[in-house]
Amino acid sequence: MIFAVPFAAVQDVVATVGPKAFAGKTVIDATNAPYESALGRSTSAAEEIAKIVPAAHVVKAFNTMFARHMATGKLGDEKLLSLVAGDEQTAKEHALALARDIGFDAVDAGPLSSARYLEAMAIQNMTLAFRLKMGTGIGFKLVREEALI
Repeated sequence: MIFAVPFAAVQDVVATVGPKAFAGKTVIDATNAPYESALGRSTSAAEEIAKIVPAAHVVKAFNTMFARHMATGKLGDEKLLSLVAGDEQTAKEHALALARDIGFDAVDAGPLSSARYLEAMAIQNMTLAFRLKMGTGIGFKLVREEALI
């Protein structure tokens, strides 16, 4: 299940659907906290969602790239980075597999607390695109030294 609603609507959506509907399910959180929010310092939108649906397996993914790249996971011929953070390994593997199937370079970003950094990356990506006028034809790529692959 992919959770992609405005962060301000999370409580209402969960209340409408019912928290029990999320029990035992992998919930891929693609939301981002509001830019001016205190989230990111000691918690994240993903960690807050995990508190709201504690019986779910919440992972953070698909929040650091623009929608135009979601169909292929690429910008031109380059695979874009899709970082996935979560505490439950099977749920994280589901999200990583989905990202790979789309075409992204899917990378395990560690525990759910790493969502704080992914959310900050999304804000930086939006800053580059809109405030600095680079547009949405941008994305992140992880470059690895061949010997380490």
